[in-house]
Amino acid sequence: VCAHLAYWCATWPTKSFWTFFGIVSSVVPIGWIWHFHTHIIRLTARKKRLIDKLPFDFAHSSMAGLTAVGWFVVFSLPLMLTLGLIGAYFTFLGDIPWAFPVSICVIALLISPMLPQVMSHQAMPVTYRGWLITEIFKTFNVSLIPALYWWFMAAISYILPMVFLGGVIFFSLGSLESYKKNFDDYTNLHGATVRAALKDQDKSKKKNVPQEDPMEKIYLELQPEPYKWTALIVPMIGVVVCSFMVSFAAVFNARTNGLYTYYLKNDLNLIQHVTERTYVKKEVQELDFSMKRSLKCPNGARFLASLIDNLLLSLIFGILGGLTYFVLSTLGITEQLYLISAAVVYFILISVVDVMFYVSAYTSPTRTTPGKDIFRAYLVTEKGEVVTAGAVILRVIVFHAISLVPILGIVHLIVMATREDKRGWHDMAAGTVVRQRKKPKVKKKKEEEEEEEKQGHK
Repeated sequence: VCAHLAYWCATWPTKSFWTFFGIVSSVVPIGWIWHFHTHIIRLTARKKRLIDKLPFDFAHSSMAGLTAVGWFVVFSLPLMLTLGLIGAYFTFLGDIPWAFPVSICVIALLISPMLPQVMSHQAMPVTYRGWLITEIFKTFNVSLIPALYWWFMAAISYILPMVFLGGVIFFSLGSLESYKKNFDDYTNLHGATVRAALKDQDKSKKKNVPQEDPMEKIYLELQPEPYKWTALIVPMIGVVVCSFMVSFAAVFNARTNGLYTYYLKNDLNLIQHVTERTYVKKEVQELDFSMKRSLKCPNGARFLASLIDNLLLSLIFGILGGLTYFVLSTLGITEQLYLISAAVVYFILISVVDVMFYVSAYTSPTRTTPGKDIFRAYLVTEKGEVVTAGAVILRVIVFHAISLVPILGIVHLIVMATREDKRGWHDMAAGTVVRQRKKPKVKKKKEEEEEEEKQGHK
């Protein structure tokens, strides 16, 4: 539906909205399957016969979908950097067009037998071993045969819904092609009509009007046939029935994956207890955010920490940019509209991710980002208290507003370097300050022996 509306809309604000909403909605089915699959595995591993009610939540499913996409990127990264790059090299430089698709298929075949073991780890309180292919390889010899059996059972359970869906598509192909042509004609006519009205409006306001596209006249003269909505009835009913059939197969496969987890739990190195998850370094356990136990954070440490955080964000922004380009390139819009839509959607995505990154970092128990954590730096209020999400958002907005003007950015850096408390304008606007924890004192061996001797006497 979102792709339908994004293709239909003629102006970039509405097209960008539906494109963004379509990107978010596209990961919901994946997230829902990921969520209930891990939930059923967890229940089965605990010998629960009945499955409690699991309500659908759009926001939770979209986040779980993003988690699934992130898992695939992280898990397949070593294979992508080897087999994927080899295939890309022979495709783009060696004139072998099938090399890259074949390398992707090989990667998928290598990852597939590991999926049941991965989902077993994802259902545990601590999931990090399910994100690393090196951890899965350690027990792959134990899990390979059961995993192949699980795939065999999954293939059998999905045969009927897949055959049914294939038959629906086959018998509806002709009517869908005629509907697509009919929809394209209406979309082109609608877009040309809107653009012509906007040009007339610009002419009346004496604005610069772009050169007229010769295809616009052809579109305006179109006389499409009435909508053939009946062409969608059979495919929609087929999709609903197929989804109903797939649901039984999905629950069955989640149950079998749960049995796989239960019988191999001692061999898969599963972290089954929360106590293992709550273990942290001694230094983190003894964090003290009081002003007396901290120092003013040096400018060099802040610069390096900011550089590390920006490199992490740049990696995320690059992935989002690629997704935006891929989705918009499939809509068949004009180049000018494509550039505007891509800019708007990309700006919204990176703004949301940027704010979420800093809000989640500075309001967490450690009050720091990955870059600042390396230099023992953290963000608090002027009184040493935890910052609020509103203060973090204000701090981010002020910082980016200053960075847009190069002269202001330079003056801002000078202010931070010369002030005694090392605060910038964004810190003063939000009422925050960056502090640095003092290095923990390392007890000498003699002192430790004396302390042990005292405890022994006690």
